[in-house]
Amino acid sequence: MALIEAPAVDASLLAAGESALERARSVETIEAAYVAWEELRATHRAVLRQWAQERVRLDEQGNLLLGAARVAFNEAG
Repeated sequence: MALIEAPAVDASLLAAGESALERARSVETIEAAYVAWEELRATHRAVLRQWAQERVRLDEQGNLLLGAARVAFNEAG
């Protein structure tokens, strides 16, 4: 396991967003447009939750790395 992990990307969320966006572009009724809009909003909320989780994870890893650098600097100095 690496000290810093690569950002996680959920491909299924990206695919769901693209699919909902495509449906939104091809609707012919208000009802269909509303359903497509709700799908886009749900996908957007899921992506925002994922980004928030990713930010927390990266903050934790950044703090760990910063702490390790400080310890190494203090030991060297």
